[in-house]
Amino acid sequence: HAVIQHSLFAARQRGRTPVTTVADLAGKRVVVMAGDISEDHLRGSGVAMRLIPVLTQEDAIRLLAAGRADFALVA
Repeated sequence: HAVIQHSLFAARQRGRTPVTTVADLAGKRVVVMAGDISEDHLRGSGVAMRLIPVLTQEDAIRLLAAGRADFALVA
């Protein structure tokens, strides 16, 4: 049994509604850790989003900060 904590980071945008479900990510660019369970979960969710797999948490945050993604989901 393992407990894995994930954090969802968002690029700053005025007027953005909070993300409360996976469905709220529809049409968004989401950075995920390549091969992570979160990538598998989002791919299997049936929600149309653009997943951007990266190898490190630092890469995820850099893409988000550079405006090349809307969200980053990291563990």
